[in-house]
Amino acid sequence: FVDSGVSAKSVARDEAAKAGVRTARGTIFLDEARKHDKSFCVKMLRRAARHAKKNGWALAIGHHYFQGTYDCLVEEAPKLQAEGFEFVTASAVVR
Repeated sequence: FVDSGVSAKSVARDEAAKAGVRTARGTIFLDEARKHDKSFCVKMLRRAARHAKKNGWALAIGHHYFQGTYDCLVEEAPKLQAEGFEFVTASAVVR
């Protein structure tokens, strides 16, 4: 179970963990309703990369329907991979 962490009041992650479900909370949003252009996504993706470098992992959440997010990932993911970052499915980071 991945909790986006949008609300500080969310109890979903804690309840899932109590039920024995592996969980994670999103680290970074690559886009949002008012900001979803490519440059914003690049900034947030780089923030996620810094978090991953410091903590060993990051879980970035983006929306497939924003063209800017798609364009960002197509361009930036290969660059980050060349820097040694590995992209994995969300299920790989839940604990």
